[in-house]
Amino acid sequence: MTTKKHGYKLHDKFQVINDKGGAGYYNVGMIVELVHDDGTDIPFFSVISGSPPKYCPDGATCYIALEHVPFL
Repeated sequence: MTTKKHGYKLHDKFQVINDKGGAGYYNVGMIVELVHDDGTDIPFFSVISGSPPKYCPDGATCYIALEHVPFL
């Protein structure tokens, strides 16, 4: 399911509810903002707050499956 099917838009904010499959790139409880919609079900998010992810490429952004981030 893509962001458009969910009704999500760029700069919408979400809270991570499941880090299964994240492999240290995101953590439960993080608040993230949708910053790039590539048309997949794993778009690009910017980390706003929360426990810092262990392996986030630049410490501030990561790809997260939509099933792990319900709309706030």
